Amino acid sequence: MPEHAFVDCYSLKSIELPEGITQIGVDCFVSDTSLVEISLPQSLRRIDRGVFFNCKSLQEITLPSNLETIGEYCFYGCTSLTDVYCQSATPPIAVESFDRKDIRLHVPAGCEDAYRRN
Repeated sequence: MPEHAFVDCYSLKSIELPEGITQIGVDCFVSDTSLVEISLPQSLRRIDRGVFFNCKSLQEITLPSNLETIGEYCFYGCTSLTDVYCQSATPPIAVESFDRKDIRLHVPAGCEDAYRRN
C-alpha cells in the first residue's frame, strides 16, 4: 500500500485491505479521513510511520498475527480509539506509536507478560 494513498479522503468510512499486502506506507490514511472501520489482512507485517495519524473517527482496530512493526505516531490524534486487538503472541515493535494511555489493549490469552515487557 503506497505512502499517502488515502490522505484527505474525507468521506472514507470503511475499508477492507486485501490479503497479500505486507506493508502500509507512511501517512497512508493521515489527516481527517472519516475512517471508522478497517480490516487488515493477515499478510500485513508492517504499518509505517503516521499511517492512522489524526484519524479521529477510528474507534477500534484489530492487528493481525503476522504484524511485526508499528511505526512512530501511527495512532497519534486518534481521539475516538478505545480498543486495539492484537492477534499475535509476540508483541510487534512499537515505539511512540500511541499518544494516549487510556486505550484498551487486548492480547491473546497467556501473552500478557510479553506485552507488558514490550
